[in-house]
Amino acid sequence: LGTGLVMMVSDQDASLPAKVRNLRDMFMKEYGFLLPPVRISDVAGMDADAYVIRVQGAEVASGMIQLGGRLLIDPDNRATNVQGRRVREPSFGLPAIWIEASRAATYERQGFTVVDEESVIITHLIEVIRDNMPELLSYSSVNELANGLGKDHQKLLNDIAVPAPRLMLQHVLQNLLREKVSVQNLPRIVEAMADAAGNTKSVALITEQVRRALATQISHAAEVVRPGNEDRAHDAKSRYIPVMTLSPEWEREFASSISLTNGDFACTMNPRMVQDFVLAVQIASNRFEAKGERPALLVAANYRPVIRAMTERAAAQTPVISYQE
Repeated sequence: LGTGLVMMVSDQDASLPAKVRNLRDMFMKEYGFLLPPVRISDVAGMDADAYVIRVQGAEVASGMIQLGGRLLIDPDNRATNVQGRRVREPSFGLPAIWIEASRAATYERQGFTVVDEESVIITHLIEVIRDNMPELLSYSSVNELANGLGKDHQKLLNDIAVPAPRLMLQHVLQNLLREKVSVQNLPRIVEAMADAAGNTKSVALITEQVRRALATQISHAAEVVRPGNEDRAHDAKSRYIPVMTLSPEWEREFASSISLTNGDFACTMNPRMVQDFVLAVQIASNRFEAKGERPALLVAANYRPVIRAMTERAAAQTPVISYQE
C-alpha cells in the first residue's frame, strides 16, 4: 500500500486485514485451493493513494484508491451527470467514477453499483488470485491437501506408478486451476489419476482424464439460468449450457492437424491458421459478451487441450469444454 492508504490496515476499525484473511476460507470453499498467507505492507516511494499486488515477489496488478470515497461502477456509461474522478475499475476495466461517500446512497437508489475503497482492493485481489492460482499452489500446499485425504486415498496416491506421485498431483491440480476448475473433490481426482497413469505418464493426458471424471462438476459450472426463469434458478429445467461450436471447416482443419506424438498432444497447423482461429474465437466471444453472454467453446475431446492452449491469452474468459464433459 502507498503511505496514504496505511490507515486502511492500521486504524482500530480497519476491516481490510480481516477481509483478506477471509479469502483463505473463500478459496478453499470455492476451489478447494489452499491460499498461502497474504502479507500487507506499506511501501515508501509509491504514490500515496496507490496499491500494488505482487505474486511471488513480481508485480502483477496495481490500482489507485480515493481514500474516504466510493467507486461508482458505470459499465453502460449512463452516469453522464455524475461529478467525480473518472477512472477504470481495476478488476475488470469497467468505466467508473470516484465520488464522495456522502452521495453513495443517492446513486444507489438510482440503480448504480457503488462500492467502498476496501471492496475495490478485495475484488481486485480476488481476481488476481483466481488468475494466479497455479503459481500459488505450492508443493507444500499439495502435501497438506494430500495428507488430509483418507488413508485409502493416500495409499492410492502414493502407489501411482510415476516417479513422484505428489509432484504429478501438483501439476494436475495446477492444470485444473488454470482453467478455474475446482479441485475440491480431491479423492475423485486421485482415483482418476491412478486410473489414467496405468496407460500414460503424460500430465496433459492424465489431466484430460481427470476432467472427464469431473464432467458433472465442469458442466454444472458452465450452466446459466434461462432468461425469465431467475425465480426458479435451482430448477434444472431452468438452466442450460450456452455454447459455441466449431464450423465444419475448422473441424476438418483440427482433425488433420492434431495427433498424439510420444504420448502427448501435437499440432501441425500452419501458424497463420492458428492466428485466424484465435481471432475468430475472440471476435465471437466479444460479440456474445457485448450482449451479456459468455458461452463455452464446445469441441471434441482430442482437440480440447490444444484449442485451450491457443485461446488461453486472447479469450481467457471463454471456457473450452469437450463433448465428454
